[in-house]
Amino acid sequence: MSEKQKFTILIVDDSSLIIKRVTGIIKDLDNTGTILHAANYAKAIQIINEFSPGIILLDIHLPGKSGVEVLRYIKEKHLPMTVIMLTNQTEEYYKTLCKEIGAEYFIDKSSGFEAIPGIINSL
Repeated sequence: MSEKQKFTILIVDDSSLIIKRVTGIIKDLDNTGTILHAANYAKAIQIINEFSPGIILLDIHLPGKSGVEVLRYIKEKHLPMTVIMLTNQTEEYYKTLCKEIGAEYFIDKSSGFEAIPGIINSL
């Protein structure tokens, strides 16, 4: 049996509580490698370009430019990254917009944290 691929994972959120919670949920998964985090658009883009994370957990509401702009950057550059939107902005408008741009998953922060390990394990 081959060992699972380990992914570098980037969490993009301006809440340290969310970053800690997500890190706690994913740190012991078989395919979790390095966990990085960014609190804004500029830092997210810097980390994306420097480390090429395989998985990005991305909030929509960020200081400065939004997570939608980070998503757009990733997909316009055709970067091989799985994007999981993790947000409180759960209106149908945002779900549709993010899916159209290319987000693979869309999770509601208020009720969907338990889905994260299963998604990451399936990659």
